[in-house]
Amino acid sequence: MKQEKYFFVVVDCGHVGTRRSIEIDRYFKDYDIISAYHSALIMPRCKKKPSSIKYVKEISYDDYVLGKIKESTNLYLSAV
Repeated sequence: MKQEKYFFVVVDCGHVGTRRSIEIDRYFKDYDIISAYHSALIMPRCKKKPSSIKYVKEISYDDYVLGKIKESTNLYLSAV
């Protein structure tokens, strides 16, 4: 049985104008780094190209929880 790990991913997101983007920090709970990469690639607002994932790093549970709190206060992610 695989154990879940925690990942920090920097994603290039769109919907901010023609040929423009914004880099957003996202936090994922997944089984390995490749799964985290694919999870970030298919999430809403992510530009749908392989180069839109800028950085992936395994992190601790404490960093994951703090990151999720930070995500909840990001206005770009909370906009409808």
